[in-house]
Amino acid sequence: QFTPDQKVNFSDFKSIFFNELGACSVSTVSSKNAHIQFLGILETRLLDFDKVILLSTNENNLPGQLGSKTLIPPDIRSAFNMALPEDSEGLKAYYFYQSIQRATEVDIFVLAPNASFNSSEPSRYLKQLEVSHPSFIKTTTKNSTGYSTLYSSPRLIIANNQIKADIISYLTNKGLSPSALNLLIRNPYDFYLQYAVGLKEPDSTNEVVSHSELGSLFHVILENLYKPFCGQILSRDIMMQLQQESKGELQGQLEKLSKRLKLSEGQTSLYGNIVKVWVANFLEFDLNRIASGDEVIVEAVELEIETQLNIQLDQQPIKVKLKGIMDRVEQSNGKRMLVDYKTGKVETSDLKIKNFLQDIEKTKFSKALQLLFYSYIYSAKKSGEESAAGIYSCRNQKAGIIPLSLNDATMKNPQDEFEGLLVKKLQDLFADEYRFCPSTEFESKFSALTV
Repeated sequence: QFTPDQKVNFSDFKSIFFNELGACSVSTVSSKNAHIQFLGILETRLLDFDKVILLSTNENNLPGQLGSKTLIPPDIRSAFNMALPEDSEGLKAYYFYQSIQRATEVDIFVLAPNASFNSSEPSRYLKQLEVSHPSFIKTTTKNSTGYSTLYSSPRLIIANNQIKADIISYLTNKGLSPSALNLLIRNPYDFYLQYAVGLKEPDSTNEVVSHSELGSLFHVILENLYKPFCGQILSRDIMMQLQQESKGELQGQLEKLSKRLKLSEGQTSLYGNIVKVWVANFLEFDLNRIASGDEVIVEAVELEIETQLNIQLDQQPIKVKLKGIMDRVEQSNGKRMLVDYKTGKVETSDLKIKNFLQDIEKTKFSKALQLLFYSYIYSAKKSGEESAAGIYSCRNQKAGIIPLSLNDATMKNPQDEFEGLLVKKLQDLFADEYRFCPSTEFESKFSALTV
């Protein structure tokens, strides 16, 4: 108790103030649809935010007091698997990093040690960010108020010798595929995570079957149907047989998918009907070609093929393996065609390149790049045999097999032009301080696995 005219020293005021503050509560209940949410750090688990503002990120709050006071010595606690101070710190660190992992902008405020009666030095986690994540840059420091602000810029990884060695090992042993090349061109950050770090895409949940799962199902069914007839001229009788066999093949593959992903009966039926339409349309497409008088010979299905590309890195020869799986190689009226199936929609304009150097790195022409890759390795493996390439789109089946069209008058030899592109991309990849930058067009497919 103090009289009105009694002077209170700072220490007494501090003690009284925090005793009162500790007994107070502030309601942070708000609408889940509100653009701004006030949350405690424990409440941020499993939530992602575009912008995060962290207040009082000082050592006395993060990590703060590590564990409860106890008379039990640390060695005994450890022997009986009891919680240790480092366990508490690890949990606090997880909450901190998880809360900011996918934010595009992060504001972190630190109360300066001399600015308040309850301030301490900046949290140790901020030093970790400055050292381990160069993308977090301290931009302003206002000593008068004691606030510091940090912003997160887009993630990037700068190549070092170890990263280069890991990628060289991957390219020479496992090989560069069309999807890897597309990833390198359009999202170097994901290329680094997948082929240098070795991350794998998260598995599908039983709530939804991914588009790639349905695509794989479609590919497997066509492979099993056509494989016994490779090398034969397709006839009407063969196509009628395939239409009959497709029902049993679809059912068998659906049962495997349902068992693996633990799908419900309704989910299995839904996805089965989608693939059933795709398969039926493709078989009808081949049947119509034969009925119109075309001679179609399926030479191979799901053909694995590879070749080598020799490049110079720092005056050292490197043999990069190029590999691919071609969905179908056929002859139509004597002309060879490399056919790739796509369950998504592909338009004719997606495969029409007018300016090779400008168009080939655009996302729109990623499928054209894939066909060029197939054509290159097929020609190299088959000693220069000529072939065309095209895509059959399940969502644009009326277009049939859409051919790759190169209308660039400056291209003298597509094979040489594509090889030049490959060499340049790989040499750039191993240049000093190459930056694996994230895509600005779409989210990383590993966003759920990275912090």
